[in-house]
Amino acid sequence: MKRIFTFILIVFAIGCGPRVFKTEWTKEISPEKYSARFETSRGNFDVEVERRLSPKAADRFYQLIRHDYFKNILFYRVVPDFVAQFGTSDSVVLNNWISTKIPDEK
Repeated sequence: MKRIFTFILIVFAIGCGPRVFKTEWTKEISPEKYSARFETSRGNFDVEVERRLSPKAADRFYQLIRHDYFKNILFYRVVPDFVAQFGTSDSVVLNNWISTKIPDEK
């Protein structure tokens, strides 16, 4: 019985603890073209990105996707054919990424 309790405790600690953030993630460069699929309870959607249109923003979006920033996010507002506002409610994760600014593009 003690083994089962220990296993459950470890899984809970790993699954519910804060996600690790590494500053070196913010130096990753995205592919020239890539797409990301978002799977939601209201249907899936794909985002296609071309780095040449905004290299630094494409890189950051790629970094966020690769490091699970968008995992279990909430959609706050969706207006068809206009905008979808969404983001994390995990303030630790949010503050880690916000603390590393995206340089302006010229």
